[in-house]
Amino acid sequence: MFSKMTFTNVPILNNQNFSAWETSIVAQFDREELSKHIDGRSKKPICPPNASDIQKAEFERQYNSWESQNLKGNALLMQSVSSNFQCYIKRDRIVLDNFKAICSIFISTSANQIRVLKRQLESLKAQPHQSIQDFYVLWFNKYQQIIDAGGSLSNLEQVEFFLTSLPDSDYGQIKSLFNTNAEIPARICAE
Repeated sequence: MFSKMTFTNVPILNNQNFSAWETSIVAQFDREELSKHIDGRSKKPICPPNASDIQKAEFERQYNSWESQNLKGNALLMQSVSSNFQCYIKRDRIVLDNFKAICSIFISTSANQIRVLKRQLESLKAQPHQSIQDFYVLWFNKYQQIIDAGGSLSNLEQVEFFLTSLPDSDYGQIKSLFNTNAEIPARICAE
């Protein structure tokens, strides 16, 4: 069983709060002086072959210290996730592997979600009866979902996605000016 730890400002990981959890848990590992266990700097000590008694004693000391910190890190992870995710944390695994196992669930899900949202944004079209302000609010909300999911769009992508979503009948001149004048996209990228 993992020992009980006290920590602050770390939300319990659920299906909705991965970004906030990840930021908070990394900060907590830093406060506990365990950050090297989740960033890959801490390596499990290995006793050299044909070690002398002095080397073996030093290895034992290093290993016991490392194991204690590893157990503490795993306990911290275990207590920071809901029961749905506790099955991904194995006591005999190093903290980094447990941390990666949890993150991989969300990173692959998030990447798929971002791709779907970008496709939705690309295919979003203004309706003839819709005001440009109403459409912009709708477009911006979809864009914000991409940002909230951890995605991003360059300035140029934002303008291209938005312009292509406008009807040609009302905005054809602006769209053709944008597509034929290389200086406009260059200026947008520079901003």
